[in-house]
Amino acid sequence: MIFVVILFLCGIIRLRDLVIKMNIWTGLLIFLIIWLVVFVIIEIIIIRVREKKIYKEYEYLDTQFEESKACILESIGIIDRYNEAEADSLSKSYRDIKRSVISNKSLSDLLMMIDRISLSRKDSTSLSRNKEYKEMRDLLINYKDRINNSLDRYNVYVTNFNNKVFSLPTYLVSFFLRILPYSELTIDKE
Repeated sequence: MIFVVILFLCGIIRLRDLVIKMNIWTGLLIFLIIWLVVFVIIEIIIIRVREKKIYKEYEYLDTQFEESKACILESIGIIDRYNEAEADSLSKSYRDIKRSVISNKSLSDLLMMIDRISLSRKDSTSLSRNKEYKEMRDLLINYKDRINNSLDRYNVYVTNFNNKVFSLPTYLVSFFLRILPYSELTIDKE
């Protein structure tokens, strides 16, 4: 950024020398070209910074997604000791999200499984007394909160990025560089 400012200032100093020797319209044209190049560079930097925020939040969301899948698997093992039918049902649902990547459906399925595991304690009193199960349930609820918060931040970053890309004059830069908008992630409420 400092380099761009230095180049801009050097351009203004040289432009002044050129204006003295040349016609005023040539100097004005050179000034406008320099201003346009600086503007495009600044717009590209702004777009890339916003895009980087999206990538970082997606990575965090992906990490929480994978960690919560591992926790769900452990929880299914604990539930299996007390309620085999419920564990089998959860295992079938787990197979659907086991190898999935983050998408609207996989996020919805994962959060639904966390809710099902959290409610499993009502079926069995001995399970609800199990300390290991309580810790897993609390950990899963924590993961659910982190995923929801991360999802909200991700969607805000995507909205900000898309608004920036589609606003004038940034739209012209993004059009020529073929910068496409991102999609928000949503959770299906069932």
